[in-house]
Amino acid sequence: MTVQGSRMVVAVALGYLLIGVHGSAGAFPVDGDQTALPPKTELNEDALDKPREIFRSESGGGGKSYLVNLGNLAFSSPGILGGVARQASVSCGTCHVNGAGNAMFVRPVHWVVMLYGKELVTATLLDTPAGHLTRGHRFHAPRPIRIASPGSYERTLRERGHVLADFAARRERIRAEVAAAAANVQGRARITEALLQEVTALVEWPVALTGRFEERFLSLPREVLISTLEDHQRYFAVEDAQERLLPAFIAVSNIESRDPATVRAGNERVVRPRLADAAFFWEQDRRQPLAARRAALGCSRS
Repeated sequence: MTVQGSRMVVAVALGYLLIGVHGSAGAFPVDGDQTALPPKTELNEDALDKPREIFRSESGGGGKSYLVNLGNLAFSSPGILGGVARQASVSCGTCHVNGAGNAMFVRPVHWVVMLYGKELVTATLLDTPAGHLTRGHRFHAPRPIRIASPGSYERTLRERGHVLADFAARRERIRAEVAAAAANVQGRARITEALLQEVTALVEWPVALTGRFEERFLSLPREVLISTLEDHQRYFAVEDAQERLLPAFIAVSNIESRDPATVRAGNERVVRPRLADAAFFWEQDRRQPLAARRAALGCSRS
């Protein structure tokens, strides 16, 4: 579950992927009320480490709650903490019960980092006590990493954890790498925003790799090739200057392999049967004209 923004400061680790609660410049619930926040501002690392009270509201029970800003993160205590779990599990289908408690989330929660400035917030979220330790990339940085302050969160994960925590920065890294990889094969990548968003959410440390497939598959309709590459494999198709597809694709790996040729070959091995299946069904469908399918569709001649 992600509330769009620019910083991850309260981080809930799901499996080995890091999901965060970001600051938002839009409406944000405070004890059930929708309160508009001030416009988001660019803050440097020092500013992120200086909590500031920016809003106070009267709660329905007569007590007071404080909306505080940790850099670009805004939350009220305790209202928003429960909201993290509720919003993420509303439509999760199959949720996981953490430990011996009753908290449910879309993935098992292994750790929580929650800091107020440089001080640890003593709290339990989703039956998990908050601490200073997070984790980076599953393979590149398997050891726990200490987060000293909210302002150092993104930099620490990038430098020590092989994780680009900033979603927007990760997306632009992927866009640039995919475009450069396509240019290396004298083409240009077909980058749709929907696919770019999805791939960005699938990786922590993106590495673009170029793969190829047999030219005979170019006889398939453009739509069939694009559906196979993009929808099934989450690959970026490659076109020439006339927007004709080339027998190449760009895959985005989540690891900086010491043997990229093996990773490339693995992706090519996976896409080949996908394209072969598409070619088979395309040829099967063409054996009968559309008019011959009227009976199967329950249509009668008028």
